[in-house]
Amino acid sequence: MYDTRSQVKELLKNRINSKKAIVGVIGLGYVGLPLAMELVSAGYHVVGIDIDGYKVARLNEGYSHILDVTDKQVTEATRNGFFQAVDDFSVIENLDAVSVCVPTPLNENQSTPPFTRPLLEQSGIWTKKSFVFYKIELFGCFFSCILF
Repeated sequence: MYDTRSQVKELLKNRINSKKAIVGVIGLGYVGLPLAMELVSAGYHVVGIDIDGYKVARLNEGYSHILDVTDKQVTEATRNGFFQAVDDFSVIENLDAVSVCVPTPLNENQSTPPFTRPLLEQSGIWTKKSFVFYKIELFGCFFSCILF
């Protein structure tokens, strides 16, 4: 077990650089699915997580619901073992990194979306030594934040 944050960070950096990191994408909509396919094309194994079981099943059959992602891309990624869609958040504990690509309604203080942290806490991501990459859209603009 790694006892210092710098050791964990170095291990994760090495896994990312060597393409051995397993990356999760929460939310397989118009931001998440294209991101997942880009990660696959960069050589990473990707687990896509979505609450819509029908969407998950169709993706695993090789069908895309996003115009920017072709059925061929999804079929090749799944057939080659680089992409799998699931609706079970427990897989997060086996991932090295997670990108959160979900709708982001603001709370009354216009701060962090109220459901994001509980979602991640419930899934166990806060207990794992990894990082979370937030990709959020506010007023038509995308913002990203990497947390170690």
